[in-house]
Amino acid sequence: MGPGMLYLVKVNLALALLYATYRLLFTKDTFFGLRRFMLLAIIMLAMSHPFLEIPLDFQAGGSARQVAHAYSLLSPEVPVTPEVRSGLDWMALSRRAVGLALFLGWGYFTLRLAWRICLLLRLAWRCERDTIGGTCVCSLPAPSAPFSFLRWIFIYPPAHTKEETMEILAHERAHVSRWHSVDVLLGELTCAFCWFNPAAWLLLREMRDNLEYLADRQALREGVDRRHYQYHLLGLSLKNKAAAHLYNNFSVLSLKKRIGMMNKRRTKEIGRLKGLVFIPVVAALLLFNCMDGKEGTGVSSRVADTGEVNGDSIYTQVDVMPEFPGGINAILDYINTHIQYPPEAIKQGLEGRVICSFVIDKNGSVGRVKVEQGVAPSLDREASHVVASMPRWMPGKHKGQAVACRYVLPIQFKLGEAPIAIKDKNGVYKNPEVMPEFPGGTIALLEFIAKNIRYPESAKASGIEGRVICSFVVGKDGQTRDVKLVRSLDPALDKEAMRVLSEQPRWTPGRHKGESVACLFTVPVSFRIK
Repeated sequence: MGPGMLYLVKVNLALALLYATYRLLFTKDTFFGLRRFMLLAIIMLAMSHPFLEIPLDFQAGGSARQVAHAYSLLSPEVPVTPEVRSGLDWMALSRRAVGLALFLGWGYFTLRLAWRICLLLRLAWRCERDTIGGTCVCSLPAPSAPFSFLRWIFIYPPAHTKEETMEILAHERAHVSRWHSVDVLLGELTCAFCWFNPAAWLLLREMRDNLEYLADRQALREGVDRRHYQYHLLGLSLKNKAAAHLYNNFSVLSLKKRIGMMNKRRTKEIGRLKGLVFIPVVAALLLFNCMDGKEGTGVSSRVADTGEVNGDSIYTQVDVMPEFPGGINAILDYINTHIQYPPEAIKQGLEGRVICSFVIDKNGSVGRVKVEQGVAPSLDREASHVVASMPRWMPGKHKGQAVACRYVLPIQFKLGEAPIAIKDKNGVYKNPEVMPEFPGGTIALLEFIAKNIRYPESAKASGIEGRVICSFVVGKDGQTRDVKLVRSLDPALDKEAMRVLSEQPRWTPGRHKGESVACLFTVPVSFRIK
């Protein structure tokens, strides 16, 4: 499932859950102002919660997802595509059909909303302005039910007595002064986006009803006679069998509920505490975002992990990181040679990035493979199997000794053609077919940095340690240029890291489609006080 479709599913599930909670708690009380806030909050939370997360790992170093993300910025991403695709792909056709249906629905309801707004703006422009009881109104050219939209009040004066007109104006002024039309427009936009979700339409109807309750209460507070006002409502509803429109209508067909609310005894203030129920509901939605049904919440980005291999601590940050035999390009070759796109994943149209973490012990053996971020069981299993079958690595080193290290490797499963290489406006590639390489490989690069780095005295005196991540461009001729900071640590350490990387020797340039190309490369520079 793509990120766009996943977002849509999360939004609609949240909309249904939050509306059901609101419906259960608030529809029978008289907290109309609080209800208005709740209804607007439901829309905002439903639309925004997929972008929000709460941490599941409260260790000082951060969660496994953060570690995986950090390593994925530095590790090679291995693209995997199926070798052969034949026959009719019903899953792909069904996904396209669903996408087309969604698009047509969005287009229809969005255009319908825009058309209705245009008609109202045209009506406001054509109506004559008049002042009744100190209120500016738009006089309708033909008999119609009174209504308001944004800052305009529309009424056909000849159809009402003076007393009825004042009651209408009191009601519509409440809509106009509190910008109730903005709520209605937001509800309509939500329905256009979630047009297939009944909860969206029920929520819009609830918003309309509640706005009418607010306007009725304000009209009664201004001294309108309650009994006459209710008779007037009944008379208008019988004369104008109008359904609810985009605007706020004085005679919408929630008449029975409106009269019931006007005569209902005010709910006790302690009832507002019911709103606290939304706190665990929202927390559950955020927790659902973090879980994603995947494994792995216990990796820490501290120097030493809490786990052990044969009695040795597992490190995630070391002086010399482990290296696959032959370097980065050899990892790409190994994965592409040994991995197979699962047939069931091809039939189901599954694709995405699987991030695997694993431990390289001090002998170089690979073990403790874990899927930190998965896509589907079939893809996760295949990625784990290939990673677990990798040959011995050159182990990582810390303070001159071989140590067990945790490593993270992202593997990209993509149906169809391999991912298109991305380059910026200056022709610098981010993911060419062959990445550039330092003379002698990654270990030689780390040794060059360790040999030439000078720990700034100010940072050493302050006890500042950590990583500075820099990017630079390796040109077609192998020369490095444009050293920039990706992640800062301390001004003095940042400056020293950029100085060392600007003095690198000529690299073996990256290649794309058989030609040397300029490439963007990212390197971490570790500072540790010995």
